[in-house]
Amino acid sequence: MSRKIRENFLVTKGNLGFFGPGGGVAVYNTANTTGKGPTVNVPPGQLVIYDPVTLLTVNVATWNKTDNGRFVLGVGYDGEGKGYSTDIRKSFGDIFHGCHIRTAIASNAACGLTAIKDAVLTKCLPSNEPVAINITVTDHSTMNEFPYQTNPVWTFTGYVPSDLCTTCDDPMDCSKLVKSLNDQINNPVRLDRRKNLRTGPFPQQDFPFAFAPLYSTSYQFCISPVDSACETCAYVAGITGLEIDGNVVDFDFTTIAGNANYTSFGQLQYVADQITAALGGKGTATILKSVGQCCPYQIEINTCLPIGDLQTLSNVGAHVTVAPCSTTNPFEAIDIAADSLLCDAEGSTITPTCGFRVMARPIEFDHSCYIDLMPPRYLTRDVNIYGGKNTPFPFTVKDIQVATQPTGLGITWALREYNSSNGGSGRGQNGDNRHYGPLGTPGKKDRVNAVEVNPRIDYASLVIEHMGPSAPMEFISHTNVLNGTTIILTPNGDTTTKTAITNAFNQYFNDNYCNPIPDLNYAHTHFWLIDL
Repeated sequence: MSRKIRENFLVTKGNLGFFGPGGGVAVYNTANTTGKGPTVNVPPGQLVIYDPVTLLTVNVATWNKTDNGRFVLGVGYDGEGKGYSTDIRKSFGDIFHGCHIRTAIASNAACGLTAIKDAVLTKCLPSNEPVAINITVTDHSTMNEFPYQTNPVWTFTGYVPSDLCTTCDDPMDCSKLVKSLNDQINNPVRLDRRKNLRTGPFPQQDFPFAFAPLYSTSYQFCISPVDSACETCAYVAGITGLEIDGNVVDFDFTTIAGNANYTSFGQLQYVADQITAALGGKGTATILKSVGQCCPYQIEINTCLPIGDLQTLSNVGAHVTVAPCSTTNPFEAIDIAADSLLCDAEGSTITPTCGFRVMARPIEFDHSCYIDLMPPRYLTRDVNIYGGKNTPFPFTVKDIQVATQPTGLGITWALREYNSSNGGSGRGQNGDNRHYGPLGTPGKKDRVNAVEVNPRIDYASLVIEHMGPSAPMEFISHTNVLNGTTIILTPNGDTTTKTAITNAFNQYFNDNYCNPIPDLNYAHTHFWLIDL
């Protein structure tokens, strides 16, 4: 008989290696018997491996299964906010048995992507008939607010009042159709309210996607945050202008007041608006973002004008130019299957000259420092484009960017730790949350305050599946096997900690004394962790 007992989380911080890595360092301060000072020598958030008998650290550079078949893996824990560790949170079972480790998987956090799709004209436009375009969106909101397997649909209709019986190659009329769709989405007519209501414009609908006509070239600028820390991840390098058609266009008010070295995330849309205005009707700019905390932004520009470098300022005030990270032609040749209705019995290859792009808007999560008890389950946003019912759809839809889920989000790990079992070393929190004071806030020992995962940080993970010692059960012939999981979570940018973990555990796992484990490599990413 066997069952999985629990998951124990060891959450690191401070970008530190192991405590006492050379071995022989006392883990507990036995000289302090007053209870008024630290009794644990391990700093909060630092990992430690030590012998369960001597209570001294092991030499992580030379430890092995032969000499260290039993060891304690833990992390310093300050459960009372004193600034020093008051306990050590240990792995499942408190004591590791090296020969009972089944698997170990290391994974980096990874940013996700939202979907981008192109619709390019590959068939004849109908004459004197409406063309309906349906756009659907799949994200966490739609999956929770709409019936099962039903997505919201936005329908836009264009009309081409012309006769194209003699030719299918008329980009001018396609452009009129795309312009009609663009006006409905990006430039809706603003009508005055009725007389009995306050006069004013109707607000523009905030679609969960962006629409852009396609031009001869698509440029993408990749912009990373200047700091990945929880408190300061809110800026990119100051954006001051863009080279368009050989001339540098300077932007206004696109850097934060008092420090031109930085552009806030909120100012990026203003950057895109000024780029679109500078293109003078010959292109558009759209702000995109990878999914996750402190993930890169992208400025997507579709235009027929030549685009040069983005003009920025570094954090030292130096002028820096940024070249596009991607330059593509949206109008590549497409193989069209045979279609007798279009007199195309043998099929053909078509190079389109007209179309539009639909881009799912960025996903923003509530990265507060409080635990979200109902975090989103679908962590990206997908879009789809298709024709209306009983109307022609003369476009071919292509995937430009496939929607992918992020991994390692703090909001998902925080809830997982919150739901883990209490009890055991360093886990003496209450099983629930109580209410104290006029605001009803939880106490120090309540479950929510025992969570060490910061919801605003992305974490790399080391997941170790292991067992305790087998013990025969009374009166039956089966063996009771205690299975559990130890999960080490490290802020994704803490390279010192991750390097120390891989070096130490690879040294230990490569010992062929029993049950060798493949080498760890944080370069991998795994999606399973989203499945809470």
